[in-house]
This record gives sequence, C-alpha cells and structure tokens, in this order.
Amino acid sequence: MHKFLIIFFIFIFFQNSDAQTANRCFNLFVKSETGSVEYFAEFIDSLNQRSNQILFKNKMSEHVNSDLANLAFSDRMTASYRAFKIRRILKELKNSEHMDTYDFENLALKLERLTFLIDPTVMLLMNSSEQKIYKQAQHSILAKGLENFLFDINSQTTKSMKRKIFEIVMTPFKDVYLRWTYAVFNMPKLNGAVSPIELAMKIA
Repeated sequence: MHKFLIIFFIFIFFQNSDAQTANRCFNLFVKSETGSVEYFAEFIDSLNQRSNQILFKNKMSEHVNSDLANLAFSDRMTASYRAFKIRRILKELKNSEHMDTYDFENLALKLERLTFLIDPTVMLLMNSSEQKIYKQAQHSILAKGLENFLFDINSQTTKSMKRKIFEIVMTPFKDVYLRWTYAVFNMPKLNGAVSPIELAMKIA
C-alpha cells in the first residue's frame, strides 16, 4: 500500500513536467513585462501555436495592442472595444495565486465567448459529435494551459516545506476526475475541462 502511494505521488508530480518545460521556454523569449496583460496575451498566443492554432484564428496580442492610426472611425471603435474586453478578462490572471482549477475554467469560458477570436469555418464540415469533441479540446487546452503556466510561475516563489507537502497531498483532489466526489458543494462553479490536456493536444 505504501509503495502504491509513493508511486502515485511521483506520477502526480511529474505528469505536468512537459507543459512546465514549455512554459519556461516561453519565458526566455517573451517581450512583455511579466504579469502584464500583454504578457498573458503572448503566452496564450504561444499556447495556441503549440496546439496547431486550435484556440483562436488570430494572435490575441495583436488585438490587445491594435494599431489604430490608419483605421476608419468605425473600425477604430471596434478594435478599441475588442481590446477592452480582452484586457478586462486577462487582468483577472494577475491574481492567479488565489485561483483554483474552476477559476481557470471559468476564465477560459469568458475568452471562448469572444467570438471575434474564433474561426467558425473550422467546424462547418464537422458533425455535432465532432464539434463537441473539438470544443472540449479547445477548452481543456486553454483552461489547463493557463493553470499549468501560472502554477509553474507561482511555484517558483519561496514556499515553506509544510506548504509544499500540503500542495502535493491536495493535488489529487484538484484533479478533474476526482472533483465529482465533492461536486455537490461546488456545482454552481463546474465548467469542466474533462479532456486531459495530453489528449486534447493530440486532438489539436
């Protein structure tokens, strides 16, 4: 029994290592100030590129910092409004140390509702089942990608050994497959990324 528990915790600890390595590589090339709206937008663009452009059709960073100089008045107003909506959502990530799995999933849903970022033509030839799988893959990649990225950043800050042990012990209870054990207490917050991110990336 003890050997099983040891193996289980080792598996939990390493299951996100590939994603965290990619996140650290992103930090080597990022241009914007860490923690800024532009910084988060660039990460989502990086995540989108790694997942075969499954998330959005255009770069989010270009919408956040649109060049308005040569645009007509109506186009300028549209671009400004879109930038405002993206910025308002991404600002929530500044408090990521206080966010849990459900917060990331809800934030991912807000981004997915920004229809001007999505390419609807991708799903024209898909049946309803394929569309559901595609949308779930999008949601899982975005929600889990943000969670893994920001968890990696926050874990780099100094923590007590007691805190580290507590987080390792509690990790299984944050997992999507075990959350139903206490779903009755969290039902209003559930917007599940039910696809494991590894499977979602394969779909992408």
